[in-house]
Amino acid sequence: ANAMSMARAFVSSRWWAFLAALLPLKPGLFNFAMDDARSKAAEILRKKVWSVRKKWELLKSYSPEKTEAVLASFVLPKDLAARCHLPEGATWLDAVKTFPKGDASPVALWHQVETHPIVEYVHVQCQSCGRRVPDEFPAEEDPNLTEEEPT
Repeated sequence: ANAMSMARAFVSSRWWAFLAALLPLKPGLFNFAMDDARSKAAEILRKKVWSVRKKWELLKSYSPEKTEAVLASFVLPKDLAARCHLPEGATWLDAVKTFPKGDASPVALWHQVETHPIVEYVHVQCQSCGRRVPDEFPAEEDPNLTEEEPT
């Protein structure tokens, strides 16, 4: 392995020495490659900049007022409202506002978020009939359920 790496280094050093000697003789020899690389780099950079600008525009479009309006537009299910100690017809905004503000330490606040009913695990269910899809495989109640390897 050591001899192989030494051979690679020798070939590599000879290659760079050859290029260094060739470039003064033919200055425009590799311009096509450099121009192509520059244009590709500029294209990639342009796409990244536009991606960041689009994301920034989206984030700026959601003001705190708009976010609160969206949360206020969805009513909590009755059982979830009861577990949050909120009246029936309460919204997601009402549930979020139950978190304490002020002097709570970050650890205490994070603990309250993790134990709050609005972040509990929700079982996967059929969107048309509401039947829960079992989490375990194989499912006892559906023997025809099969698992396929991802492709």
